[in-house]
Amino acid sequence: MTSQHIACACGDEYPANSFGAGFMAANNGVCENCAAAEAGVQAESTAIDAQCARMRKLLEAVIKPGANVLSGDLRQRIERELEKHP
Repeated sequence: MTSQHIACACGDEYPANSFGAGFMAANNGVCENCAAAEAGVQAESTAIDAQCARMRKLLEAVIKPGANVLSGDLRQRIERELEKHP
């Protein structure tokens, strides 16, 4: 960072009196591009978490205790994966 430019960790630089510099000042030194990228990652992560939750409910409905719906090996593999990701 120079006295005339404000730099983000990603390497983007903005004039000290620009919107970009103001954005960074309001967002703990994170530029607009990095903030947008982070929001996209968080949105994708939330969508994946929702899909996993739906899949877990479906699998738990199929794999009832004592039910013999799935073959033993497949059933055990699914149960192990469910235990890893509560």
